[in-house]
Amino acid sequence: MLGSRKREMFADSVPSSPASFSHGEDMDTAKEYRAWKKSIMLVWRAAANHKFASVFSHPVTDDVAPGYSSVVHRPMDLTAVKKNLETGVIRTTTEFQRDIMLMFANAIMYNNSNQPVFNMAKQMQEDILQNIQDFLTTQLVVQQAADTPKSLRERSRDYSAIRRSDGSDREDTERRARKSSTEPAADQSGTGGTGGSGSGKQKKRRTRADDSQ
Repeated sequence: MLGSRKREMFADSVPSSPASFSHGEDMDTAKEYRAWKKSIMLVWRAAANHKFASVFSHPVTDDVAPGYSSVVHRPMDLTAVKKNLETGVIRTTTEFQRDIMLMFANAIMYNNSNQPVFNMAKQMQEDILQNIQDFLTTQLVVQQAADTPKSLRERSRDYSAIRRSDGSDREDTERRARKSSTEPAADQSGTGGTGGSGSGKQKKRRTRADDSQ
């Protein structure tokens, strides 16, 4: 089948689009889901406006395609894809891509290679796969841009904490240095004062001795 390797590549490169979440979802997750849904609807509209979209817009009946229901057991069309998006059945890019590819696979499987619908499905499949790839690339760029300021803020906080720690260490070092430099001076001053007082007393005693003589 056409594009099997490309589909695998797309599935592997799908970013962390909002997956199904529980009733206790947080507001950020709900906001991300609404943004994703709005963006993926643009991809759906591109498919709905394709020149061959009319072939895939509505369910195929046995009246139009005899024996279709006996060949295709999981029918899919653009209207069903849109409904699944609106009702929340499709909640990720992978699920959207899966249903779109199923729609084309059904057409390729039912129709012979010499029939117009077969070639229409092939061409439209390639075009829509490119639209999905463009969407994935845009999502990755947006996600990286959103993550960059957060990383910068975290690095800035770490750098500020390091600077505060270094400043505190320097203040402690300077305080200890000032304290150690003043203590010897006080000892020297005290020693000099005592020595001066003792010398004065000796002079006074010698003076009294001289007077008595």
